[in-house]
Amino acid sequence: MVMENGFYDKKLNDQWKGGSTNIRPPYYAKYEIDPWTFIIKNQLGMDVGSVIKYVVRHQDKNGIEDLNKAIKCLEMMKEHYYGEKQDEKEASLEDISKTYHEKFNPEVSQRVRSFLSKSQERKGE
Repeated sequence: MVMENGFYDKKLNDQWKGGSTNIRPPYYAKYEIDPWTFIIKNQLGMDVGSVIKYVVRHQDKNGIEDLNKAIKCLEMMKEHYYGEKQDEKEASLEDISKTYHEKFNPEVSQRVRSFLSKSQERKGE
């Protein structure tokens, strides 16, 4: 909840203040509910918690590196829970181009195939 002066009422977030380490990073402390509290209160696992952590802090800590970490966590979750590996979903530019031309421009597709076929024949000479 935002108070009149624009600062957050950090009641839920204040529980992590102090202690033996006194670690309270500003990139988490600015939120009404920091990621750690949200993750614990909702009994989320490390996999989901890591994604939340990286996405929440990316603008204030490591930028695109944190977003890439979140993406990596999501890719690992897809593989773990659904058996889908990232490599299986990647298509080459050649495959994408071929599919596009065959679907939307068959005449160009035929000319490209003919050209490639003739090029292969010349290489074989």
